[in-house]
Amino acid sequence: MIDTIRQNIRYALRLWTRRPAFAAVAILTLALGIGVFMPVGLFPVPGGLPNAGP
Repeated sequence: MIDTIRQNIRYALRLWTRRPAFAAVAILTLALGIGVFMPVGLFPVPGGLPNAGP
């Protein structure tokens, strides 16, 4: 199990070094997606939502 994970990580790093532009776009896309969508679901809106009712 650990050997398989280690092999997968080595393979991914090898591919990223061959195509750095693809790696940069993939990392940037993940960073933007996490940055945009994480606060929406994880952190409550201060003061509650408008029109939430009593």
